[in-house]
Amino acid sequence: MHRNERFRRYASNVVRLLNTSEQRKQQIRREIILELSQQYKVYTIDDPELILGREIDTAKAWQEKIDSGLVPLTNEYVSSVQVGSIPLVHITKTPNGVAKGIIAIGPIAIGVIAIGGISVGVIGFGGIALSVLFSFGGLSLSAFLSFGSIAISGLLAIGGLAFSYQTAIGGFCVAKEFAVGGVAHGKIAVGDIAKGLVAVYSQSGTGEALVHVSRGYEEIRRQILKVAPDFPKWLLYIIRLILN
Repeated sequence: MHRNERFRRYASNVVRLLNTSEQRKQQIRREIILELSQQYKVYTIDDPELILGREIDTAKAWQEKIDSGLVPLTNEYVSSVQVGSIPLVHITKTPNGVAKGIIAIGPIAIGVIAIGGISVGVIGFGGIALSVLFSFGGLSLSAFLSFGSIAISGLLAIGGLAFSYQTAIGGFCVAKEFAVGGVAHGKIAVGDIAKGLVAVYSQSGTGEALVHVSRGYEEIRRQILKVAPDFPKWLLYIIRLILN
């Protein structure tokens, strides 16, 4: 039997002996498994009874804590499954609590997938979201893709205020390469007010090549591709939809 299965079976056998609510039993079960896993990392002993003692003795110790009011229900969930030393899932409802896991959910969340008031992860969702690949939030920052009221990214930012090295789309957008929005600043800028090497505008334009939207999609496309042959096809499609 695998070590983790032995730990889970031991914990389940212990909580069956307890006289308490099912919710508290599940909480204690998670705590026992976590304690066994932590002790294994220190002592490399995988026999639960050598670590914590006989099941009945462990149950008696927990029952004494329960009867003494020393085991309050928590607003926290930590999965017994771990990746290395990191829990697969960590959820906390504790005010200002920090969740750390592969999947982390809480006021402050740190994980591969992080969801919270403040989230930091490979993928992040939250009021303030910081991520490597994808972020979505009020203030959203990502190396690649970001979406939010204020979006900042390296590759693509979409938001009310959007800032990106590559492409920005939004109410007010600034990008080194391509910007499409209400007010747009970029090498190729398309917007009501546009400023760029090529500026496609409806109200005001500033740049070397000025193209009013009334000149039509084909002329706009020609002017853009003349300066930027690598201009994304999907962005041309969006421009065409906006013009129609």
